[in-house]
Amino acid sequence: MELRGRPKVPERAEQLLLKSAAFLESRSADRLSAAASAARQFLADPGLGAFPPELQARMFDRAGMVLIDAYSATEAVEDLRAAIDALNVALELTPADSPDLPAIYNARGNGLSLWYQRTESPADLEAALDCQRCETSAARHLGRSGARVHVALEAPRPSMDDGSRTRLRVVEFT
Repeated sequence: MELRGRPKVPERAEQLLLKSAAFLESRSADRLSAAASAARQFLADPGLGAFPPELQARMFDRAGMVLIDAYSATEAVEDLRAAIDALNVALELTPADSPDLPAIYNARGNGLSLWYQRTESPADLEAALDCQRCETSAARHLGRSGARVHVALEAPRPSMDDGSRTRLRVVEFT
């Protein structure tokens, strides 16, 4: 893919864009598998050094979101780790005034919420909640209404003394 006055987009990045768009259009398992494979290949060697940071951030964000979907379908922990790492890079590359920032915080918060569900670690829960707070703050800074996804806790009933643990529940607001 040739951009005017810019270097050619690496094949790995182009494949990630094409295959993730095909998955988002169809939501089929086969296309998710192809998109996740493209995301993994992209993350192994992005090759975007010559591109503006905001374009790089969008690519890492896309890879992270695809791998969160892949994790949700397969529960392959490597995909969740790679998704969170990719979203961390996207946040590092995204300017504070970017309209993409709340969505990247939201995606990272969703990934960290899934991680918390695996570990049940209070530190992991705090990291997920911190992303929610950052998303809300970034959205307000941009003049938006705030977070679209909020994380809530479900505590075990007081009468239950069976070792039940606090559970994470994602509550969506529109």
